[in-house]
Amino acid sequence: MGRFDEATYGYFSRPEYFADLINAGCFGGKRVVDPGELEEMPARTQERTDEGDARSLYRDVRMKLHRGTSFVLLAVENQSEVDWEMPLRILRYNAADYQRQLEEIHEDKRRRREEKGLRRNRLKEKLGKGDRLRPIYVVCFYHGTGEWTGPSSLSDLMDFGEDAEDWKGCFADYPITVINAEDRRLAGNCRTQLRQLLEVMGARRDKKRLYGLLASDEYGNLDQATARIIAVMANVPEFLEREEEYKNAEGGYNMCQAMDELRADFKEEGRAEGREQTMLGDLKNLMTSMKWSLEQAMNALMIPEESRGKIKLLMHERQ
Repeated sequence: MGRFDEATYGYFSRPEYFADLINAGCFGGKRVVDPGELEEMPARTQERTDEGDARSLYRDVRMKLHRGTSFVLLAVENQSEVDWEMPLRILRYNAADYQRQLEEIHEDKRRRREEKGLRRNRLKEKLGKGDRLRPIYVVCFYHGTGEWTGPSSLSDLMDFGEDAEDWKGCFADYPITVINAEDRRLAGNCRTQLRQLLEVMGARRDKKRLYGLLASDEYGNLDQATARIIAVMANVPEFLEREEEYKNAEGGYNMCQAMDELRADFKEEGRAEGREQTMLGDLKNLMTSMKWSLEQAMNALMIPEESRGKIKLLMHERQ
């Protein structure tokens, strides 16, 4: 699991960003999910094996969305790579969650009968006409590069054979919702600093655009969680190593300053690499024109002993 995969789990455990992702990705930015109504749930759920044993399953982030006396369950599955098993994974997780709800109803009915002094009756403890389960909504947040090229439903995994049209109406399909981090419409629908994160993610393959974004004022006052995950994703180790140095008077973090220093380092590295290439060219010319060995050419140019090992390696790579 990559460092950015780990970072996304903690980031979307914050209700404001979890809600913003759902609202932006599923409802076009409409505020359907209020972060104040969210309650984080344990990532672990369980399924029953054929032998009756419990096997743990782990979602990435699970939330309970309270609506008055009712609630629904929401989950985000983070994906850095296309996974062709995703519809089956989500189906399996959801089945385990629905089974857990069913067992809670069974247990509640059993307990109430016991309190009334009634004997156990498994038929009367089963789901009845007036009982209802809580719906589960799951999105796959794809933060890999490029488009999601995997399945969008269970039917994409099926081999229906020659009679596909005859059976099509009988097949119980299972579509999934995939939110692509690089979809520019997604960032535009966000209301929190998730927008800045998604803008940067969309510019990962275009360094000029990426540096342009991180130099703008919008990245000069980020909250700590957003600044950290952007630093991981955009590979700005200077920020992660010395983040307190980039804290501003408002209590936010200045990613622009970190990027200015990184650009300066890149320029210096480029100049050093240029000098190195020039030196290698001079050595090559001396060796060719004077019929000298590499050692003799380095003596002529008075190259320090501590630099000669690296130069020998570079010359070997060029041969």
